[in-house]
Amino acid sequence: MTSTILLRTAAMACALVTTTAFSAPAPAQLPGQYVPPRRVTDARGVDLVSGEMLINVPLVSFGNHATALSASLELSPSKLGAPAGANFLNHRFGAGSALAEALRPRTYATSADGSRDEFGPFESFVFPTGAGFAMTLYPWGVNGITSVHTNPDGSRYTQSFGTSHFTRFESSDPNLTGIYDAEGTRGIIDLASPGWHLFERFIYANGEEWRFRWQYITVPCTLYCQGPTETLWRLRFVTASRGYGIQFLYMSDATPASNAVAGAWKAPRRVTGYNKADFHCNESLLQECTTLASLPSAAITYNEAAATALITESGQTEGTEVTFSTAWPNPTSIRHTAVPNSSVSFRHNVDNAGVDYITQINDSDGQWNYSRITYVDDSGRVPLMTARSTNPAGGQVAIFGYGQFGTIQWYGDELGRLYSYSDGFPFRDNGRTEPEGDDTFISRDERNNITSIIRYPKPNTGLSPLTVYAAAYPEHCMNPRTCNRPEWTRDANNNVTEYTYAPEHGGLLTETGPAPSAAAPRPQTRHGYTQRFAWISNGSGGYVRAATPIWVRIHTSSCRTSAATGNPAAPCAAGALDEVRTTYEYGPDSGPNNLLLRGQAVTAESGGAMIALRTCYGYDANGNRISETQPNANLASCP
Repeated sequence: MTSTILLRTAAMACALVTTTAFSAPAPAQLPGQYVPPRRVTDARGVDLVSGEMLINVPLVSFGNHATALSASLELSPSKLGAPAGANFLNHRFGAGSALAEALRPRTYATSADGSRDEFGPFESFVFPTGAGFAMTLYPWGVNGITSVHTNPDGSRYTQSFGTSHFTRFESSDPNLTGIYDAEGTRGIIDLASPGWHLFERFIYANGEEWRFRWQYITVPCTLYCQGPTETLWRLRFVTASRGYGIQFLYMSDATPASNAVAGAWKAPRRVTGYNKADFHCNESLLQECTTLASLPSAAITYNEAAATALITESGQTEGTEVTFSTAWPNPTSIRHTAVPNSSVSFRHNVDNAGVDYITQINDSDGQWNYSRITYVDDSGRVPLMTARSTNPAGGQVAIFGYGQFGTIQWYGDELGRLYSYSDGFPFRDNGRTEPEGDDTFISRDERNNITSIIRYPKPNTGLSPLTVYAAAYPEHCMNPRTCNRPEWTRDANNNVTEYTYAPEHGGLLTETGPAPSAAAPRPQTRHGYTQRFAWISNGSGGYVRAATPIWVRIHTSSCRTSAATGNPAAPCAAGALDEVRTTYEYGPDSGPNNLLLRGQAVTAESGGAMIALRTCYGYDANGNRISETQPNANLASCP
């Protein structure tokens, strides 16, 4: 059996979420790290640590060949719970409010060790672990929970915990203060949010901004009250500075009489993605943009009699149907209406510590059963837990570990083989022992970056331990855009690769690899960047620049036979003909323009002269690549 790492296979909090996807050219590919294998999910996709299973229903997506802005629906039969403001006697109010209650913006970024961190869901002092749990990130060591590192320049940041790489960073420069992931994405809190610490913006290291526009209303409280009134929220728009937006419409815009009948105000019904280069919308008004009414949209339709919600993508009549409990707004089953025998039903319960988890799943393969026990140690705040999954054929997998931090201490597979893990404070993956006794030991710095991986052979083999990976990171983190990127890496053969980065945006500047032979120079790849603005509609037939610029890669170069000189005017020791250069084109500095890659031209020597081979790309209004013109077209520039 091969175990694979699945650090974020849960979530299922019944949420419409925004996610990112990355593709060329984006910032230059950053050096990766060895990812130690770990499996915490069973074959049915249930995360045994959290007790959750991820069901993702895609809705709309824009800009798939850049940083994609998209919305999808995540369902959690076990974690949906009872949202405030839900009238449970009315399906539309209950289920609709339940869906909207988890309408939380999220963005995914690949961390330095290759695992996927989740930015959000919404609290500024809470970050999710790899298992879907949240750990309070107290500011600057309150209650002794967090370790704080103070940099030489006076800035400071909190140590990350568990499988997460998130830290709070504070600096005298207000453009740096915020919540960061390992890639340098910064989250800024909406100061108008009443106690929920909703994110107002995500700012990627390259400068691209996502803006979240929330609506708040205060109504009398008559259900689950902690005071005479309650402030409700919902997300109206998400926009990206690349020139994309998503509009969320709801069952009602009328202010409800109380929180007990607020479900229609909270219940999403239509999700529309739009290209701001083609459609003008003043999102700051927090009102429906009528200019978007004719665009294809994802829809959520509620059936009171059947207690179902049908989620369809734009232009589709068939889709994902979710059945909810009439007594409590949790999903009890899900199916795709166009696929026979696709129905999956769920049961859930709470363990001895009140943690909600999946207890049973029935699908076309049969019945899956789950059990869970939580143990609390002497500190009273670090719950150990054990969980077991039994598949329809009777095979079992089991885990034991710290569920709060998403780490496990051992895992047993269907064949009875036991894998032991080292996850000491601050509850990170520090390696594992295989069933036959061979070990992998992982060292990390305080920001959770992997600095070395050592493999120890099976006992009595006579073999020596082998360092298969090593890396060095800055001691301090004065620039969160670059401090979690390795300065160098070394493989099992002691081959060293060195890296430099742009401090303004964290993009890879140079990658210098090991020499292929004693007489050969070290190969180096170099990258250049510039700032560009997207151009969007002004609503009057013209175009204006987006408010903020984005750093884009404009060229990559290397030397074919000689060493790099470090001189931009003469980069190769063997002369200009030795350089191979790729330039990237993003269209004119005018509108419409979403800064998608229009073309790339590879220039190299052939027959004593430099020739350029250009490839051009075309996109539809949604940012999907729909055409590619090969170099044999001999285009001098891309349209």
